[in-house]
Amino acid sequence: MRILLVGYYGFNNAGDELMLAALVRELRERSGDAAITAFSNSPAATAARHGIGAIPFVHRGLLRTYLRHLAAVARHDLLLFGGGTFLQDYGTQRWYSLVLFVVLVLAARLSGRRVLILGAGAGPLETTMGRRLARLIVGLSHGTVLRDRDSLTLLREIGCRGEQLALGADLLFHRGGVAGSPARRPATGKRLGLSLFPFFRYVHGDDVRDAAFTAEVVRLLERLEGEGYAITFFCLQEELAGGDNRYAVELNRRFGGRLPVVTFAAGEEAFRDALAAMDLAVGMRYHFLVLALLAGVPVAGIAYNPKVASIMVELGRGDCCLDIHRFDADTMFALVELAAARGVDMQRLDEMRERAAVNYALLERFLETGGRS
Repeated sequence: MRILLVGYYGFNNAGDELMLAALVRELRERSGDAAITAFSNSPAATAARHGIGAIPFVHRGLLRTYLRHLAAVARHDLLLFGGGTFLQDYGTQRWYSLVLFVVLVLAARLSGRRVLILGAGAGPLETTMGRRLARLIVGLSHGTVLRDRDSLTLLREIGCRGEQLALGADLLFHRGGVAGSPARRPATGKRLGLSLFPFFRYVHGDDVRDAAFTAEVVRLLERLEGEGYAITFFCLQEELAGGDNRYAVELNRRFGGRLPVVTFAAGEEAFRDALAAMDLAVGMRYHFLVLALLAGVPVAGIAYNPKVASIMVELGRGDCCLDIHRFDADTMFALVELAAARGVDMQRLDEMRERAAVNYALLERFLETGGRS
């Protein structure tokens, strides 16, 4: 079987690369002879990293992009959307990506190919056009598994039929961590991992609000240090978007460069080991929080996007999450202390692992039937 994967791969984002790696592993275990290709912003890097075929996500010129994508779909048997929040019209590009995804799905259906959506997040969908496009994508798929209840509720509200949808979890929860682990005791140490990026500057181009946010972050870090916390920055997104590493350097400069910085680009194993050594994790990045929880590290979230609040609620820690638009150092410090006291809800974590298996059960059914539903 020839499988074409769709996601935000090749953008130097740790979460997307880890989801792609998990999906490729599962595909190889279930269908060793499958020919796997992925759309990527950096095809050569994706091919080298994951050992699969890779083709450009965007070509020079919109028409050329569409024509090349149509040809790629025609060469494959299954179009597989592999995780991430792609059902959204949020940010500077609004629904540009949704239009591209509709073209892919329509091409697949018109040429008799199958379409699966696994581990997906939905929202925000702020525009009428965005909601229509998302409804069309889901309506044309042969199966859609959502990673959280908020995404499932949103798609039902905009008119997606219930029989098309299933509740699962993020792809990384499957076989992640140690299933059945006893509840972790509240954090007793003060090693704190931090994942931040300049949201207001990157998403909204608002330097004034970004400066105000950064001032509160600095105040939070000063208080944490004053209370004896040893802070380490974790960077999941490189220069292409968000610039975690640049922001870490910018913040660290105010602390004399004494705060360690760990980057995913330096190696996945070292990144995971460093995160597992933390006593607490505070962050904005969705998959930073997921990876910390899978390592048994209590988390406090900063919700720049509904998906962050959703994952915190799903894991029983919604009260340890602060909306970025209401961010201030004192409130965030209180949530850090609360997260430390409450630890990780291992029962909820095990439930997420079970739900994540829904993605691969659907995938296996399609592979066993040669892509026929």
